[in-house]
Amino acid sequence: MSKLVFGAACILITFALPASSQVQNGEFTGLITDPSGAVVNQARVLIHNLGTGYTLKVRSNEDGVYKGRELIVGQYRISVEMPGFRTSTSGKLMLNAGTVLRADFRLQVGASEETIEVSDAAAVNTENARLSQTVDSTLIANLPLNGRNVYDLIQYAPGATNVRGVMFENGANTVVNGVRENFNGFVINGVSNKGLSGGPISQPIQDTVEEFQLVTLNNSAEFGNSAGAITSLVTKSGTNQLHGSAWEYLRNDALDANPFFANHDADPANRHKTPLHLNQFGGTVGGPIMKSKLFFFGAYQGDRFLTSSPGPVQVESPQFRSATIVAFPNSVAALLYKNFAPSTQGTLPTTLRQYVTSRDGPLSRFADYLCPGMLDPSDFNPAAAATLTNRFAQLFGVEQADIDQMNLAPDNDGCVGGSPFTSPRSVHSTATTRFWKTRSVSTSRRWKETCPTLTKPRCVWISTRVPKTGCSASSTGLGQGISTLLALSAFAAS
Repeated sequence: MSKLVFGAACILITFALPASSQVQNGEFTGLITDPSGAVVNQARVLIHNLGTGYTLKVRSNEDGVYKGRELIVGQYRISVEMPGFRTSTSGKLMLNAGTVLRADFRLQVGASEETIEVSDAAAVNTENARLSQTVDSTLIANLPLNGRNVYDLIQYAPGATNVRGVMFENGANTVVNGVRENFNGFVINGVSNKGLSGGPISQPIQDTVEEFQLVTLNNSAEFGNSAGAITSLVTKSGTNQLHGSAWEYLRNDALDANPFFANHDADPANRHKTPLHLNQFGGTVGGPIMKSKLFFFGAYQGDRFLTSSPGPVQVESPQFRSATIVAFPNSVAALLYKNFAPSTQGTLPTTLRQYVTSRDGPLSRFADYLCPGMLDPSDFNPAAAATLTNRFAQLFGVEQADIDQMNLAPDNDGCVGGSPFTSPRSVHSTATTRFWKTRSVSTSRRWKETCPTLTKPRCVWISTRVPKTGCSASSTGLGQGISTLLALSAFAAS
């Protein structure tokens, strides 16, 4: 059984590798003729990679045509040798991914020790009808990319449109030639990098990309199942020379002017810049392990982002927090209030009743909380409802207006069975039930580490930390209204 599995694996590898390499590699072809124009058969062709030192040796066929297949992206030099003719050598030829570069040679009669240099490589693709745009590593390093997202290069191609904020599909925020965004395809080194719902799975470091190619029309079968534009990336590899790079990109509030609206704030204490620290740094290194045989290439990038969102927020008063803890000791709200107290006090207090009744929709009146049947009308539990009603009464208090509202008919927003309270109740002795309005600067930090340049990075760590100063209603996600908070409290307490 193990032999069968091993044999199947070998067959899969044998057939899978050529399919992927057609996307990430290139090919040379051309015609070799003598001075009269007759084809030359069995001419010796040497295709030499100038970066790695690798040389592919092929011969021309009976039609005088040679082919050098499955060659990695890079610069090459081609030499043609044939007894009775001078050696012909091309200049530097740049081979791109997924392309077929044609270089023809017309041999001259003479001794093979004599060498002539020819320049007859086709400037355009004459071997297939594929329409593509190619960006080399020099342009990748120098074109402006906000956030160093290499997939933003798609927007430099003809027919590409930035749809950020217009369409919300996965596809690098770009529509090419009118095809839907999530129809775009993504390939890294011949391996699919497209997610199940579209868009790239991983984003390579900008300085590790050797070539960026966008295929926009007449895609061939090896590009897979994407109906839109295909973005094919080829990552760098080591060469016979040790080389590397390092970078640091930053934005910092120390280099910024004070915002216009901050300068005109009525409160002098608010006329200051908010924290902003954006840092992207890293480096690459590559070189030979065994010259002309084995190479290495590694990269690292670290992101450190600190952003802030200033503005007025409403914060629960200490009295309200204390009352919530007493009324719902086992609730999520009590847990948050115990451990994340605000660091500052505000002004312009608002009563809890004013806050609740100013909202539209359900749970916009105290009577909605105090009426047992309103809490869970689909699965009414009298005992549990009575317990929650008493807890909300302890938190809110009960006024005569609440009793009158609950005594109305049910079809007039009254309580089924009338009010469970016969007389008003005072609020908890420590609950002033007020909110403070204060100015807060909510900050968030994000760290991201991207390690060796693979199809799927080996280590990516993203974390978000809450500021040490504590959480306000907005930063804890509970600022959507007191009804949401109380619903959480009721759920946890039940």
